[in-house]
Amino acid sequence: MGKEWVLERDGEVLEVLPAWFFKVKLKDVDTLVRCKKSWRMSQSNISIITWDRVKLEINQYDMSQWRIVFRYNDYKVWHINTPTINSHPWTHYVKK
Repeated sequence: MGKEWVLERDGEVLEVLPAWFFKVKLKDVDTLVRCKKSWRMSQSNISIITWDRVKLEINQYDMSQWRIVFRYNDYKVWHINTPTINSHPWTHYVKK
């Protein structure tokens, strides 16, 4: 449950700008906003690249400062092609 005085929106990162700013397109409306990573994401070393889907927050008292508070994990099922625990990583290269 979010805070009552904070508005949340989803968006997509279009461009990485200098000084850890990002140009984000909001999902609901076709609006471009400039935002920064939240302090907690910076401390956790969460990287954001172009085309990532993110959750944005804006304070209703200062509508010019957007911040990214969450990065959605949209990557496909990455564990399908990883080797199992008992198999050697180069097993598929060895001829039998």
